[in-house]
Amino acid sequence: MRIKAIRTHCIVPGDSLEAVLDAYLPPLESEDILVLTSKILSVIQGRVVPKESLSKEELIHQEADYILKSSRLPGAHCLT
Repeated sequence: MRIKAIRTHCIVPGDSLEAVLDAYLPPLESEDILVLTSKILSVIQGRVVPKESLSKEELIHQEADYILKSSRLPGAHCLT
């Protein structure tokens, strides 16, 4: 098995996934597997939060259904 990363331009919200794949993806052959990161899909879909708008902890609390308290996760709090 060979794994090959494909470099692209800096993906920004609103980019077209199809256009990015057409521009950078070499022709695929039978049995090739294409893997996309969730980060690229999130950015293209505009599902990003500017760093200045919320702290990491605030965003976690806003988006999480539950947060489990753990001694290995500094600052984690138990929510019900």
